[in-house]
Amino acid sequence: MKKLLILPSLFFLFVSTSCHKEIKSEKGGIDVVSNVYFDVSKNLNNIQSFHLSSLNYSGDSIIERIPDVDAPEITQQIYFIKDSLCYTIENENPGKIILSDIIKKQKPLSVEKKKGGTLFSQEKNPQLQKQKKSE
Repeated sequence: MKKLLILPSLFFLFVSTSCHKEIKSEKGGIDVVSNVYFDVSKNLNNIQSFHLSSLNYSGDSIIERIPDVDAPEITQQIYFIKDSLCYTIENENPGKIILSDIIKKQKPLSVEKKKGGTLFSQEKNPQLQKQKKSE
């Protein structure tokens, strides 16, 4: 009888302590895709997807690869993003890029002013603000 009481107690203890841990990813990648639905009221299968950019990150640094719209396998532009600053990487020889040299040589652009690929904004989402207040 004691075993039947101990197992659910241990399970509850395990679940309650493990659910509140924040998991941070040190490095990884994200593909940003936009789906456009044509004639949504009649057919949800009439869709076209656009690959906007690939973001590869490590710590607070991001390399963003923006594919060509017509040929996604071809890279149109590459950006190096550090904190909230954006630097352009030329496509000439991407295998021999030294990021610290790019930071020293280029005048950075704010990620909010970047026009292509994934767009960043400081604007608050009203729906998220409502959710946070209700919690």
